[in-house]
Amino acid sequence: MANQYEKELAIDQFKLDREWSTQSNRYMDYSEKSANAESEMNQAKENVDCVLSELYIQIKSAKEEAGEKITEKYLDALIKTDEKYKQAYSDYMKASLNHKMLQGAVRAFDHRKSALENLARLQIAGFYSDPRDSKVEEEKSDRKSDVIKQKLNSKERKA
Repeated sequence: MANQYEKELAIDQFKLDREWSTQSNRYMDYSEKSANAESEMNQAKENVDCVLSELYIQIKSAKEEAGEKITEKYLDALIKTDEKYKQAYSDYMKASLNHKMLQGAVRAFDHRKSALENLARLQIAGFYSDPRDSKVEEEKSDRKSDVIKQKLNSKERKA
């Protein structure tokens, strides 16, 4: 699952226009997935509560009909070892994990937006332009200055 997010979050710094054009759609897609996952998690939690209630009534009634006294702690232990409860709780935990992962993906898309903004600033500033050696550039500038001075001096002599 994390590999899927990594692929979606990856940025091609040399195609920032394409990355920017897809950012909002990707963010919305994962926001929607997160909202759906939250709904599924809430439904799974509701199912756990229903199973818990059903088992509570079922076990307590059976024990009382048999004339047995039962403590709340023992009743709780019996419920939590029931297969129906364990399955419902397992489903809830999976839904909760999925929701948390998608929340993280949405936050990561916020960070991706910031990264795109910074990469765009770097692009504008010429960070990805051809490298230049400042000494070579300075020497070229000095040579141009010398040529201009010579031309000016030769014009002054003629005048």
